[in-house]
Amino acid sequence: MRARLLLLALLIVVASQLASVAYAFNGERKGFILGLGAGPGITSYSLEVDGESGDDESKFGLNTDFRIGYAPSDLVQIYWMSKVAWFSQEFVTDFTYDPYTQEYDAVEEDVTVATGVAGLGATYFFQPTAPSPFILGGIGYSSFSTPFESDSESQIGFGIAAGGGYEFAKHWTIEGTLTYGKPSEDDFSWSVVGLKATINWLGY
Repeated sequence: MRARLLLLALLIVVASQLASVAYAFNGERKGFILGLGAGPGITSYSLEVDGESGDDESKFGLNTDFRIGYAPSDLVQIYWMSKVAWFSQEFVTDFTYDPYTQEYDAVEEDVTVATGVAGLGATYFFQPTAPSPFILGGIGYSSFSTPFESDSESQIGFGIAAGGGYEFAKHWTIEGTLTYGKPSEDDFSWSVVGLKATINWLGY
């Protein structure tokens, strides 16, 4: 009996929260916002070990964009953002020993890299309704990781983002963003610059 009452109470709470979220999407920019986007981009990065910088590398890949927050007016939005670049990179994943040459040979594999910037962001629209151009910026932390590897560890550091775009139809925007991050761990760090172009759905 107690379990049924607990389940009923949980269902009521979930239903009320879903109803409040649905009510928040009233078609006006002011209020609760939720955004999702994806598109192509290029990421340039270099590794610095003990103060010595390596060669710069650039990769094309998929970029994803997520944001959730609140708009105090039809022109200003404040939110938590996460802008991530996904691409394939060849890394040394193991070493094999050759008993004839008595040397170790590196084993290289293509792995998926995720690197991006997350933190507090804001957007300013020049018009209260679509269509409208806008500018955006954000500050927080950056990361560099290989999330699908079993022994993956994420390096964390400072990160910023800036850009702009155009809301060409209600709830739909095209956006260009430049990101910079400096994730690091112990004696090595990454310098990562990303140029992203995304099409975003913006719920409000």
